[in-house]
Amino acid sequence: SGAREAGLHFQLQDLFQHPTLAELAAATRTEDGDGDGAGDRDGDGEAADAEAAREPFALLPAEDRDRLPAGLEDAYPMAELQIGMVYEQQRDPDRNPYVNVTSLHVPGRFDEAVFRAALARVVRRHAVLRTSFDLSGLSEPTQLVHATAASPLVVVDLRGGGEDARRTALAEHVRRERTTAFDPAVAPLWRMAVHVLADDAFQWTVTDHHAVLDGWSLAATLAEVTE
Repeated sequence: SGAREAGLHFQLQDLFQHPTLAELAAATRTEDGDGDGAGDRDGDGEAADAEAAREPFALLPAEDRDRLPAGLEDAYPMAELQIGMVYEQQRDPDRNPYVNVTSLHVPGRFDEAVFRAALARVVRRHAVLRTSFDLSGLSEPTQLVHATAASPLVVVDLRGGGEDARRTALAEHVRRERTTAFDPAVAPLWRMAVHVLADDAFQWTVTDHHAVLDGWSLAATLAEVTE
C-alpha cells in the first residue's frame, strides 16, 4: 500500500520472486511508466493481465483444462499450505489432523427451513464452500470449484430428553465428527449439525477441513449465515 501511494507498482508475486530491494526495483513500474528492468509495464497491459487472470480456469495450463471433469465453474492451483494440510490429514487417519470441529450454543428459536435457505444462499456466494481437491490427476494439485454442491446439515431434536441425555448426545456427536475424515476429492469439505435443545436454544456444530476454512473465514461464514 505504501509503495502504491508513492506511485510504485509491482505484483505481490514480485515481492517473493525478487526479495532484495535491488531486484524488486528492477521489477517495479513507476506512475509515469518508467522502470529499471523487465518488470516495466504500461497500466493498460497490467490491468489486462489482471483481468485475464480472473477469468475462470485462466490459472491452469490448456492441457489441464481439457482434462477437468464436467460441472465445474472454475479451477486453480492449490496453495502449498493447502497441499500440506491435505497430505498430513490423509497420511495420519488415526489422528485426523486439520479436521476442525466448532460447536456453538445459540439462544433463540431454530427455524429449519429458514436456516437451510440461508445456508444454501451462503454456499452459492462462496466458491470455497463448493470446492474439492485433485492432488494427482493434473499437472499440479488443483482446487476444483463445483457449480453446485450439497449443504450437508443434520438436525436432531433433543427436546424430549433430560439435561444429561442432551450433554451425552452432544459429546458423542463431537467425538464422532472429530474422528470422521473428509475425502478431499468430494465437495463440500465441511458439514454441519444442529441439535435443538429447547424451544429457545440450539447447538450448532460445524466440521470443516482446515484447507478450506480457517478461524477468520469460519467466523465470517457463520456470521453471514446468521445474518
